Order: sequence, then C-alpha cells, then structure tokens
Amino acid sequence: MWEKGGIKILIAHPQTPEDDLSIKARWASQLQSLTAFRPFFPLGRTLADIPVLALQVLRGTGSARSFPFVVNLTLTALCPASCPYCFNAAMMGGKRAGVAELDIVQYRILAKAWARHRPGIFISGGEPLQRLDLPQVVEAFRARGMPVGLVTSGVGLDDGTTVALGRVGLDAVLVSLHGGPQLHDRTMGMRGAFRQAMGAVKRLAGASSMAPPMVNYVLGAHSIHDLPGVIRRLDRLGPYRLRLSHLLFLSPPEVRAQLRAWAGLMPQVPLKILSQVQEPKLDVGVMIRGALESPQLRHLPTRPVLSPAQVESWYGPSPGLRRRCLFVWRSVFVDPWGTVYPCQSFHAAMGELGVESMETIWNNRRYRILRRALRKGPMPGCSRCCKF
Repeated sequence: MWEKGGIKILIAHPQTPEDDLSIKARWASQLQSLTAFRPFFPLGRTLADIPVLALQVLRGTGSARSFPFVVNLTLTALCPASCPYCFNAAMMGGKRAGVAELDIVQYRILAKAWARHRPGIFISGGEPLQRLDLPQVVEAFRARGMPVGLVTSGVGLDDGTTVALGRVGLDAVLVSLHGGPQLHDRTMGMRGAFRQAMGAVKRLAGASSMAPPMVNYVLGAHSIHDLPGVIRRLDRLGPYRLRLSHLLFLSPPEVRAQLRAWAGLMPQVPLKILSQVQEPKLDVGVMIRGALESPQLRHLPTRPVLSPAQVESWYGPSPGLRRRCLFVWRSVFVDPWGTVYPCQSFHAAMGELGVESMETIWNNRRYRILRRALRKGPMPGCSRCCKF
C-alpha cells in the first residue's frame, strides 16, 4: 500500500493586529485559495465539507474526514540550486542514504488506491523537473481523475518537457521568483536561474492545454524594489497570474519554543523544522506595508491575506495572528520516500506509505494528538504560516 510600474513607498504609523478585522482577513485568505485553484476545490464538495469540518474541529477528538482534500507530493530531493534558506537539505540530506525515492510504479499504485477519494495533488521538490518521469507521475494521477498542480523554479523546463506536460495536462503551475535577475540568481545560488524562470513562464503561458502559470513572487526587503521591473518583463511573456507571498521564517526563539512544545507533545517523534530561521525586522514590515498600499500594487493578491497592520507585525518579533490552523484537517505532505508529514514547516513522521495506507495514517494516534493540540491554538512554529 503506499499574480506596475514604479513603487512609491509610503511609511505608515504602526498599529497593532488587534486594530484589524482578523476574521475578515482569514476568510479572504481561504477564498483566495478556492478561487485560484478551483479544480482542486469543487464547489459542491467544498460547500458540503464546511459543516463537516466545523463539526470535526468542535468535537475535539482530533479525527478528520476519511481522506485529505489535497496531497502535496515532495517528489524529489534533487535540485540544481543551492538556496541558503531552503529546507531541502535539512529534511532530506543524509536522511535516506542508499534508499531510492518512490518510483513511477509506486506512484501508480498510490494513484489507484487514492482514486475513489479524488484528492487534489500538488507536486513540488527539491525541483520536480529533475525527475525525468515527472510527466508520467502527473499522468498517473490525472488518469485516475485527480487534479494535479506543479510547483517549480522553472529551472530545467525545456520545450520537450513542456510538450510532455501539455500532453498529460496540468491544472495549475506555480513558478517561484525571489526578485529581479541578480537578486533571484543570488538567492538561488545559481547563475541564469532568473532567465530560466522567465523561459518557463513563457513556455507555460503558450501551452494551451494547461492553465496559465501563476508566478509566486516572494516579498522581502530587496525583492519589493525589484517587483515593478519583474512585472514589466512578465507582461511581455503571455497570460499569467501573479501572487505575492510574504516571507516565511521563524526567529531563533520561536524555533527553540517549537522544539520544546513538540517534545512535550510527541517526544517519541523527531521533528525537523523546515522554515528558514532569521532575526525579525519590523522596519522591513513597515516598508513592505507601504509598498503594498501603493496604487501600483494594492490590487495584487498576497499570501497569506494580511491587514496592513498585520503586514508590519509579520516581519517583527510577534506576528500575533489570531487564526486557527485548519490545514491538518484538510491536507498532507509526503516526502520523496513515502513518509507522511503534517505540513510544510514540520517534518515529523506521521506514518509511512507502503507500511500503512493513507487512510490509516490520516486518522492515527499521532495525527489526533497534533490536531487536538492545534485546536487549542497555533504552536510557536506556526507564527508565520502561509496557510492561515
């Protein structure tokens, strides 16, 4: 079993998160995901799930529906880039020495086993384009009626792979950008990475059999200044969507607090924290808030959806978001070797595909313990989660 022009920075007076309509922002965040990735959240099924999800959370047992809505497959540990903040090495380096990643036969077995549940499938890495059998993996799930999305840096996407992916079809493609040419290449530790990302957007925008690509632009102290120039470049490539993503990170104290909290929750389950670690800088939040309130950018969607004051506090020492995590009741991650882990920030083995079915793992004792804990409120390592 197994989303123009120059930016004018507006400096605003600091506020507190309590000044904002957090509930409204929370629902806006959920709605953004539903509309951006419609094939993964069919209207009828999504509406029917709302009362069920509410009941499961309120009941407090930690149990969820029989199968996750979305399965995120971390397809491979392979990647030509060397981003200094990336979790890839932390999660995978030396973890499975000598053990092969799941192969196409095993993915076909999983696709067959999951077909009756029809989850959405998101494929990422590492860099999934490093897997020569990527089109076959996509086809394995789409042939069984499951929508499939791809998250990529665009590095390695050539004409042949674009044609192959177009043949099997993709319901969503996200291309990640970290700034203009120099900043993006420096961030990825790879010369020519920006050029390859632009080439990937152009190829994908021209593929009529796939949804227009979504460019996921990561916000930061330097990348916010590159954004107008990047948009001008993108506008010449073809149809695309642009989404701005706030930087995901934890402060050193938050990391220490998370490790202590986890040890008290499930001491027998080792935890690797996958978020990058850096010192908070409130002035960065003030600057990014001003940019996002400018006429040139205020119409662009951001992830997560934050009020102006929450944008400031996001980059400071205390984000203070009063939101509940619903991700662990809806979605799951699987690493390249079949380990099921709960979210993109916490790599902790909830079970192993091939030893147990996803259905068994999804509502096992470890998952119920974690859901009951998160029902009480976010853990320290959840402070800047994009899923809120």
